[in-house]
Amino acid sequence: MTGLTNGVSYKFAVRAEDSAIPSHEDTNQVTLTATVGARGSTGSFRNIVIDGDFSDWVGVPLAATTSSTTSPVSFAAVYIANDNNYLFLRFTLHAPAAPFSDFNTHIFVNTDNNAGTGYHPTGASLGSEFLIESGAGYDERNGTFNAGAVMGIDWALQPAGTGADFELRFSRQAQYAGGIPVFTNSTIRVMLQDNRGSILLPSGIAYTFADGGAYENWRAQYFSAAELANPSISADGADPDGDGIPNLIEYAFNLNPRAVDHAALPRAYLATSGGHNYLEVQFTQRNAPAGIQYIPETSMDLISWSDNTSGFTQITSQDNGDGTSLLTLRLQAPVDNSAAVFVRIAVRLSAA
Repeated sequence: MTGLTNGVSYKFAVRAEDSAIPSHEDTNQVTLTATVGARGSTGSFRNIVIDGDFSDWVGVPLAATTSSTTSPVSFAAVYIANDNNYLFLRFTLHAPAAPFSDFNTHIFVNTDNNAGTGYHPTGASLGSEFLIESGAGYDERNGTFNAGAVMGIDWALQPAGTGADFELRFSRQAQYAGGIPVFTNSTIRVMLQDNRGSILLPSGIAYTFADGGAYENWRAQYFSAAELANPSISADGADPDGDGIPNLIEYAFNLNPRAVDHAALPRAYLATSGGHNYLEVQFTQRNAPAGIQYIPETSMDLISWSDNTSGFTQITSQDNGDGTSLLTLRLQAPVDNSAAVFVRIAVRLSAA
């Protein structure tokens, strides 16, 4: 079936008949209800730069769609993502327009996920505690439209002017008067509206903030929102403190990316056991779940390296009490009479 409206509940009763004369029709009395709308509330963690380039939205699922209206700003579809600092929306229109350029286009946010509280926009079944209009934030907790300013929303919208495909952001650290945080719930509902006749969706789109994991939380600890949007400072391979250690390595070995520090880098040395010399490597490892893999690699010439995980034996693992452990690995084969052997610890981001 086509032509249904998102957010509206439809009731269906299905019966079958054959082509006999007279026909045979079943007597089904069961009625089912289905609501068209959002595809789900699972969040997508992304560091998105609001620049009008939508390549960083690849893989973010469609959150909701709605049919065309006669409104000058007629919403078509929306995608939602977040990082530790921002909520991101990408939305499309049925026809080019300039949304948020006047007082007609709004974002209503049900921050407590309770439809019974906050302001109730006309034609919607959503209770809004937070409103964005023309790039400014407003308090609606008392049930009144635009009842006071919300500070620190750090609004950004691209492209500027007229278009049919837009991306925007606003801050998860926004505050009501008195420094009260706007976002305290893990699940919210978001509604896009143009008060001339377009709503996406009347009940709001349920969205649960995604956790980026240990590495992203670590990056947010050391880098500001602006720095997180700047790959030259916060990317995996960036080196903001200039000590020659990229950010991903600083994270893996529990270093500070804003201070020169080599103390916890891996070290290799010879150890004697049973009359033989063995190559050992000792390093700080983050305890699981850390989202990172530690891979011992060996080389004969410091040029070609190979994964040699199976060639090492763990000798000790000492918990440091800070979410890391000091690990000691030993190369199983003695190095008494062998050619030169070098070892390094490669790190890889992982889902675990």
